Amino acid sequence: MPSRFDVQVAAVDQSIQEFAAQIQSKIKTSRLNATDYNTPYFTGAIIDGREMWGAILDFGTLPNTTTKALLIPSNIVGEWSMVGERWIDTGNSFVFQTSTGLTLPLPHTSSVTWKKKGQSTTDQIAIWMNDAEIMVATESDRTDFKAIITLKYLKVPVT
Repeated sequence: MPSRFDVQVAAVDQSIQEFAAQIQSKIKTSRLNATDYNTPYFTGAIIDGREMWGAILDFGTLPNTTTKALLIPSNIVGEWSMVGERWIDTGNSFVFQTSTGLTLPLPHTSSVTWKKKGQSTTDQIAIWMNDAEIMVATESDRTDFKAIITLKYLKVPVT
């Protein structure tokens, strides 16, 4: 017959295992997969009592010396109430060249240093947004690049 102590240890062990299983389940459901583009996710941050949310958007191919717009998905538009409550997360937005894998941050600017190395200074890639669209402009042909853009916003509180 197990002692009272052994029974208590077994109960605590069971509780720890159940708790660990719950944590693992939450971690698995909070991970984003490559196929989760345009799916809002809670970042875990709260600012002024409001939840910060994000979405990873597949912008597709960049334009050739022009501007291209991407409509913000309808399941995201309207999640914020004021202009300053949504922004492009430039630290997590980038372009990549499909033929070589070269990766550049968004926005991307060239410098005099590049010109000294014989590179063109017309490699700028600009990015901005309004309430409904994200725009990307290029100064040269960047059709061999694709863009991944991370949008962040403060969600309208549920009342």
